Amino acid sequence: MADFSNPDFFYHALLAVGTGALVGLEREHHRDDLSVLAGLRTFALISLFGFMTAFLATEEADLIFLVMIGVPVVGALAFLLAIIKFLKGSPGMTTPMAMIVTYFSGVLVGYDLLFEAAVLTVVTTFLLVSRRRTHMLAKILDDDELIGALQFITIVVILFPITYFLSLEDPLDVLNRGGVLDLNYILTMVVFVSSISFVSFLIIRKEGAKRGMEFSGLLGGLVNSAATTASLCNIAKERPHLAEKAATGIYLATGVMMIRNLIVVMIADPDMRTAMILAPFILIAAAVALVLGIVRDMNGPEDTKVEMRSPFAIGPAIKFAMLIFILSLVTYGAEKYLGNNGIYFSSIAGLISSAAVAASLGSLVSLGDIGARVAAETIMVATTFSCIGNYLIIRTMNKKVEKIAAKKMLVITITSALMSFIIILW
Repeated sequence: MADFSNPDFFYHALLAVGTGALVGLEREHHRDDLSVLAGLRTFALISLFGFMTAFLATEEADLIFLVMIGVPVVGALAFLLAIIKFLKGSPGMTTPMAMIVTYFSGVLVGYDLLFEAAVLTVVTTFLLVSRRRTHMLAKILDDDELIGALQFITIVVILFPITYFLSLEDPLDVLNRGGVLDLNYILTMVVFVSSISFVSFLIIRKEGAKRGMEFSGLLGGLVNSAATTASLCNIAKERPHLAEKAATGIYLATGVMMIRNLIVVMIADPDMRTAMILAPFILIAAAVALVLGIVRDMNGPEDTKVEMRSPFAIGPAIKFAMLIFILSLVTYGAEKYLGNNGIYFSSIAGLISSAAVAASLGSLVSLGDIGARVAAETIMVATTFSCIGNYLIIRTMNKKVEKIAAKKMLVITITSALMSFIIILW
């Protein structure tokens, strides 16, 4: 006999109503005169219905058929809704499919799978909310970039469970979870950094031309400060009157690159041991770069477009993953055979990607293979090398921008080098 007096019953029932209401609220927000057919109350009731069928099935084994019956019942309602919407001139399957998913969300609550129900509800709501944004995404990206992003996501979805449950024998056990070359950890870092870069890339692609080169430089530092520097130099070469604005964008990109490195190491080493040591020094250097960019005269945005490649593709992701893998391997070997002095050599990779240095060293600290202090010191030095790399790009690509930016880039680089010197001696 089902016990409806149990406090857990009321708690779970309210939770089921809440999960359905969340989806319904989103549908209520986006509905129009042609689709005022299913809103907050409808979705809340569907989720509650799913909860009740599962709750009764758990209380009485003979009632398991109720969950099975609920599927065609809700499916029929969804099908009816789709027909009505079509007849009203508003075709589409989004809301009907959301009804079916909401039913299963309620069923999960009934089976006490609360976390799974919450994840399903949040993901569903996100997909519904992002409908217009995904349409906008298709307009921002060209066909190759869109296909590349989809391929990247597909491969990650396939590889993540494989690397998560990977169990290789010695000597390949270093690739398992918790190993020195933890493939799952490397994949996670690639996804994290690529996601930050991709969001910034989309904003630059959509808003950069309207907001100006300073704006593009600011966000470009999250994607790749070297690529941003090269792009800004190219623009200034074609339009020499924008050389000063290009220089400003480069200062901002360099400063944001430093902040990005700190964020990356915070994720790579969740205990924050490396970040706590690194933060004061790298933030001082970042502040100098950002102030040099912000205090310049900004006479309004120019109609310019910073050309960058999408970071959300297989090619860039593989390169970044290989760089982290190689850096982790070299750093571990250097520390094992040469001690801390060997680790410092990995900072030279900052000329290519200081984010990869931050990710690889942060992960090694998290695994207990190297100390947090030496990791923080090396990341700060790698950041200095990244500043040097940006200046070399300017010097190579655009003499006019170099003439404008040389002194301030020197100030930024010296500040970063000074912070590296202090953190090592501290």
